[in-house]
Amino acid sequence: MNDTPGFTPVEPTPHVPSSPATWAPPAAIPDPVGQWPTPPRRGLRGIAIAGIAIGAVVLVGSVAAAGVALAMTAATVAEEATEATAQQEESSPVRLEMLERGEKGSPVALEPLVCPGDVCFDDGAFRRLTPGSGDLREIGLTEQIGAYGEYPTSTEQFEFVNARDWWTEQENTPDDCFVTAFERPVALDREGGTASPEDPIELLAEYGDESGYSYFAQSVQLFPTSADAASHMSRFDTLLSGCTSYFFEDQYGSVKTSVRPAPAIPVAGSVAAIGWTEHSVYGRYYAFDIQRGNVVVRTVLSTDGVVTEADYRRFVETVADELAGLDTLG
Repeated sequence: MNDTPGFTPVEPTPHVPSSPATWAPPAAIPDPVGQWPTPPRRGLRGIAIAGIAIGAVVLVGSVAAAGVALAMTAATVAEEATEATAQQEESSPVRLEMLERGEKGSPVALEPLVCPGDVCFDDGAFRRLTPGSGDLREIGLTEQIGAYGEYPTSTEQFEFVNARDWWTEQENTPDDCFVTAFERPVALDREGGTASPEDPIELLAEYGDESGYSYFAQSVQLFPTSADAASHMSRFDTLLSGCTSYFFEDQYGSVKTSVRPAPAIPVAGSVAAIGWTEHSVYGRYYAFDIQRGNVVVRTVLSTDGVVTEADYRRFVETVADELAGLDTLG
């Protein structure tokens, strides 16, 4: 251990997702600022590794100035920092694959469902769309964090407040990319607000990997009608097309995150699917919205590369197939 006055060693901190035990809405609405925790986002290994390296450099410089008497302590701390960094690198993926390329998906289904009253599904769809642990384990997401029924029902209003606060706290710019701040199926710009702010949004599952640096979530919004869900997809596609990159501030300066539309996945005629990918020095972020009738499912994955883009896309295709096979009302 280091006894140098004023030195605080920097330990690697894994990504900590939300907890069913603490994640709860406020008792009163109108504007629950600060009462829900910030949604788990792209906090990956890069932060921990950089912290270890910078801490070691600062310490060595301070010890050298203090004199030879502290040299042995500096060597010990430097060795500990090197070992910690090596452990991080050993558990990191060998490399990140190149992002897949291709034409983006269509926000409009080729053969949209036609249902009485334009309502194809009710809240019974929530449980039927909950992801299976087997499929997630196959791609390395072995640790279940929470399941459907353990979280309160959310709404677009709550999600907007969460996203707005996170965007502001991270000092993200430009606002053209604000639509990427949502981890649930919501498509709003920085101004917020739509005609149906109280439509139910359910978090169906959260998973992570053994290291704690990958985070997956699947959620669903039940819209009043299929036309409303289709409007969401069109709005989402329009907002996403205006974003190519955004910047946020961390303790080391400004960090650029590149954003691009995700290549299309194969879907049934009654299904529409569009998504996006993000890449920064801290890892990757993938998201997809899948729509059929008056239901939209969103899957998101934040990872440093332990879960590959190809594995994530195969899982999304499975979700699209399950939604395509969902029986409609009546």
